[in-house]
Amino acid sequence: MALRHSLLLRLLAVSLAVAALAVAATAWLITRDTTNTLRNDIERSLDRDNHVYEELLAFAQTHPTWDGVDAVVAGLAAETGERIALTTPDGAVLADSAVSEDDPPALPAAPAAVVDPLAAGNEAVPETSDPAATDSSDVSPGTVPPDTSGRARPLPAPPALETRRTQPLVQAAGACLADHGAARPLDPEDGIPSRLDDLGWDLVPAAVVEACVDPALFAPSEAEAALGPAVKAAVVACLAQAESDPTASQAMSPQDRAAQCLAAGVQQARDAVRADPALLYLGTAGAATRFDTLWGADRARTAATVAGILAVAAAVTVVAGRRLVRPIRALTRAAQRMEAGEHDARVPESGRDEVGGLAHAFNAMADSLEASSRQRRAMVSDVAHELRSPLANIQGYLEAAQDGVVPLDDALIASLLDDATTLRRLVDDLQVLALADAGRLTLDREALDAADLVQAVVVAQRGAAAAARVRLEADAPQPVPIMGDPDRLRQVLVNLVGNALRYTPPGGQVTVTALAAAGTAVLAVHDTGVGIAPEHLPYVFDRFYRCDPSRSRATGGSGLGLAIVRQIVAAHDGTVTATSEPGRGSTFTVQLPLEGGPERPGLRTARSLPGPAAGSAASTRAG
Repeated sequence: MALRHSLLLRLLAVSLAVAALAVAATAWLITRDTTNTLRNDIERSLDRDNHVYEELLAFAQTHPTWDGVDAVVAGLAAETGERIALTTPDGAVLADSAVSEDDPPALPAAPAAVVDPLAAGNEAVPETSDPAATDSSDVSPGTVPPDTSGRARPLPAPPALETRRTQPLVQAAGACLADHGAARPLDPEDGIPSRLDDLGWDLVPAAVVEACVDPALFAPSEAEAALGPAVKAAVVACLAQAESDPTASQAMSPQDRAAQCLAAGVQQARDAVRADPALLYLGTAGAATRFDTLWGADRARTAATVAGILAVAAAVTVVAGRRLVRPIRALTRAAQRMEAGEHDARVPESGRDEVGGLAHAFNAMADSLEASSRQRRAMVSDVAHELRSPLANIQGYLEAAQDGVVPLDDALIASLLDDATTLRRLVDDLQVLALADAGRLTLDREALDAADLVQAVVVAQRGAAAAARVRLEADAPQPVPIMGDPDRLRQVLVNLVGNALRYTPPGGQVTVTALAAAGTAVLAVHDTGVGIAPEHLPYVFDRFYRCDPSRSRATGGSGLGLAIVRQIVAAHDGTVTATSEPGRGSTFTVQLPLEGGPERPGLRTARSLPGPAAGSAASTRAG
């Protein structure tokens, strides 16, 4: 059976196709929804976390300590819906939105950010040409004096507070300048210039620029305004102290002394208005974003996808199931018809898969059952016929003798005895076949020479051969040792020789041979008779089968002889075959294991056998 026609492979292919479709659709749905959810949640999370960080950083840059940050943390937690906590680097809690709970959850293993006001707003601005030219008296609230590297740095402004202050001013100035044809509109992303001259709008008249840009855009922030005087005071005090120390004045140049005082003043001013760094925690320990594509906005799409997959799977299953169920239903109907007695019920055989093989096996079984039924009816008819004739003879002669019509002499008694013997032989043959069918045919095995057995049968049948005017010969020059039941094997040869004599015309010849070939004993009966037609040859070993349908007692036996031959040979672990050529004769060949060969498993051995004895077996009619 070709694999491409296998029902199992087709069902497997359908199942894999449905599974692949379901997996692909599910993967696409989950990937799409999860990607969108992750993208949206990450964007929202980043915006939210940046907002929290900027607010707390603004607080740190405008307050010398974290006192009062609890209100800011509580407001941010209520705004974002997330737990927010601040701790010192050594773990002391500064503020926690969940502190009001009876048992606040543990903090995450790692902080989300470090809120360090000293690490923000250190962008560089153009260098000054001469650091020493910067006098402490010239320090303005909007700038910081140069550090030791000679690079001027702006005062760091709180990003969140400063952005909220300058954003409306930048947008208004940009829109106004764009209306007047500015080649480079003011963009908040480019940062805020330190002076109006840095804007560089060459194509716009200065009067338009001054009208569009609010001077408040360049005003110092509150932090710068508060930090500038403190820096100035610290630098003046440092320079005064250095001038009062002659040793320090001689060890350092005026430029280096000015740079040192500037650095110290800036640091002192910063420390006075900024809080210490703190650790920012968001969420709780073990918390993670949970994505559920089966609920929320994706519920309808998920339900539609599942419904589509189920619809496809149902359609494929219905199509495949109908193709599978159709022949099974036909088999069921045919079996029901056979149960009702219609032995001619058959099913169409289509395809070469398992269902097609089942239909073929069903039809073969139906043919066998029909043939068995016909054979059983024919056997009953044949048995009745075989029993009726001798019983009618016996009954008729006995009634005639009782009425005095026929004298009860020796001739009549001999005729009645012959009919009784025929009945006994038929009953014995039926018993042998019944025992063989039931597996109860026992054999009395012993070592014997098949050549001697052939010689004995030929001698015993010479009288019958002479009466039929047929020459009967034995061809067994060498011993052929076998293990078997001599009476049963003699019955086999007698039946075969009897059939050969019956169907060989006068002047013909029957030869019985025995030889050993390739570890097998071969016994053959060859005749030069009428032969058997090819259409009858496969059935010659069936019970009550006769090539001559006329049932002539002169030319045919009971039809059981060859059936008994096959059963006895099979009990000896052998085989029997028939070959024939019409008009030239037939050959029946028996093959048996040589002595020492394996016996059939389960074969029983008995000293006494049911059925005919050796003498009666030699005269049993062949089929």
